[in-house]
Amino acid sequence: NIILSSPLTIAVGSTGSLALNAANNVTISAAIVNNSVLSGITMTSIGGSIAINNTITYSSAVGTGAFTLNSLAGNITSSIAGDFTYAGIGGNTTMTAAGLIDLVDTGSPVIIDGGTGEIFVRPSKDLQKAYAEKVRFYARKQARFATLRDTPAVSKDGIKIELNINAGLIVDLPHLHESGADGIGLYRSELHFMMAQRFPRLAAQIKHYAAVIEQAKGKPVTFRTLDIGADKVLPYLRQPKEENPAMGWRSIRMSLDRPALLRLQIRGLLLAAAGTPLKIMFPMIADVEEYRRAREAVEVEKDFLLRHGHPLPSAIILGVMIEIPALIWQLDQLLPLVDFASIGSNDLMQFLFASDRGNPRLAGRYDPLSPSALGAMRQIVEKSIQHNKPVTLCGELGGRPLEAMGLVGIGLVSISMVPSAVGPVKAMVRSLDQAKLWAFIEPLLKSPLHSIRPELLEFAHRNGVAL
Repeated sequence: NIILSSPLTIAVGSTGSLALNAANNVTISAAIVNNSVLSGITMTSIGGSIAINNTITYSSAVGTGAFTLNSLAGNITSSIAGDFTYAGIGGNTTMTAAGLIDLVDTGSPVIIDGGTGEIFVRPSKDLQKAYAEKVRFYARKQARFATLRDTPAVSKDGIKIELNINAGLIVDLPHLHESGADGIGLYRSELHFMMAQRFPRLAAQIKHYAAVIEQAKGKPVTFRTLDIGADKVLPYLRQPKEENPAMGWRSIRMSLDRPALLRLQIRGLLLAAAGTPLKIMFPMIADVEEYRRAREAVEVEKDFLLRHGHPLPSAIILGVMIEIPALIWQLDQLLPLVDFASIGSNDLMQFLFASDRGNPRLAGRYDPLSPSALGAMRQIVEKSIQHNKPVTLCGELGGRPLEAMGLVGIGLVSISMVPSAVGPVKAMVRSLDQAKLWAFIEPLLKSPLHSIRPELLEFAHRNGVAL
């Protein structure tokens, strides 16, 4: 048994993690406050239960450390005072259950399903047994996925699918190799800025980017330039209060209006990648002119470094994120100018449906597996083929096997996701006939259906696709 009865605080900047592993019960009777940007908290009960009798606050600045409760045999219970707050940005699932504490009593068993977003209060014995088996089954599946780590993601009809991971901190880099991913499809450079007490100087940026490139060990890394604004705020950078920050002065708009910030970051990237290929991706591009201006900043910095005798990267590969719908109708003008493009599915879905992805009342109302959403992404794929430019996708959408199946079906051959999703998505790809799936999806894109999710599930069932 593990009994924690004294307050525990994990301070900002801690690089460790808290792991409580008990053969029987885990009981938390004191407050836990985790304000770290790196640490995670894991509690595992193999033969007993987990009881939380006080407040847990997990308010990491970037949320890279996950909060995990694993009870393989018993219950996970929380007292009426045992609220759980998770305010991270880049970590695992955020779950909010309004009024849940009012529905439970001290010692009430609760099951939280992070995969489906469901919470069961006082579940029946049968449901408890079912979820205990589900946890054991999940562990067996993860072990099976680990055996696929060094196996390429190739469909049954021979289509190679590139599976990359999303990252944002140095501590994420080991996951690149542990997962067997092909590279980093999205490196969120702003997380380094969010951790700092002041705007990182050139030397600090060079050191950080060079460490990322070194630890990638030759695998490609796509650096996204600063995507600040909306829910990502730099405490040392004054930003105006906006009514609709997600569609306001953020990301490339801020960078272009403050060119010194953009040029300093580009200079740091160019110097850090000297002698090696460098991929830079500009976010929130709304029209071709914004990309031209961003690309010009790269050219200015290249000329500056050459004049001062600095070595440059062996190749400079520039791309854009397609996350604002207006850009879809400018691809004929844009794609000839870029080296690659990446669909930013999180914001693209939000803007396509005019639906705030942080609003719980809208969760599930619109489906990215709808004909409209898949059709929009198919247009991007077709234009990329027409202009012979690679296109990838980065976002939560690519990390779920059924959704990833839909993306592969419409022709995407490069997807970026959280590291833990690489194994399940790879297993799906290897059991799939892409050409057969596209023949199935193509007529559905012209249908008036709200979603083709049921149809895709049926296709997977009939054709033995591993989901």
